[in-house]
Amino acid sequence: MQHERLRALGQMASVSPMTSNNALTPRRSTCNHCSIVNSSLGADARNYLAITLRAIEDVANTIARMREFYRPREPQLAPLPVNLNKVMQQVIELTHARWSDMPEERGILIRVHNEFGAQLPMILGAENEIRDALTNLVLNAVDAMPEGGTLALRSLTDANRNTRVGRGCAIPGSA
Repeated sequence: MQHERLRALGQMASVSPMTSNNALTPRRSTCNHCSIVNSSLGADARNYLAITLRAIEDVANTIARMREFYRPREPQLAPLPVNLNKVMQQVIELTHARWSDMPEERGILIRVHNEFGAQLPMILGAENEIRDALTNLVLNAVDAMPEGGTLALRSLTDANRNTRVGRGCAIPGSA
């Protein structure tokens, strides 16, 4: 019975990622087309397109990881150098609507304070997975501040040059 349940779960999981990928493909193509073809776009519009494309790619990578649940695991990719400050800045941009626009509509102020370490060494990892993890941390912090507050994101190195990844905190009600 347990085997049948797992088989049924695997079949359901195989349909969902395919459907999601099919929905993402035209959006990815449209964003790429707009950024390449339309030379009259301003810097802000190009930045928004880049953020949207990054979000689409992250969703596609998450879907690919879902497929790993029911397929035999392929060898993992070798970790690559990741600029943590760049990824943290991308997370701030990707989550902007959740910590700024949506709370402001309800009269709530959430400020983001970032402190990115200068000359932070590259870390080895999967950039999209680090971005996903940090995005989840930011969204959880925002959810923990229903009255507003300050969201702090920091990347620092200590005397031993060990990187402390995105140590963030939510400070409810701080002004």
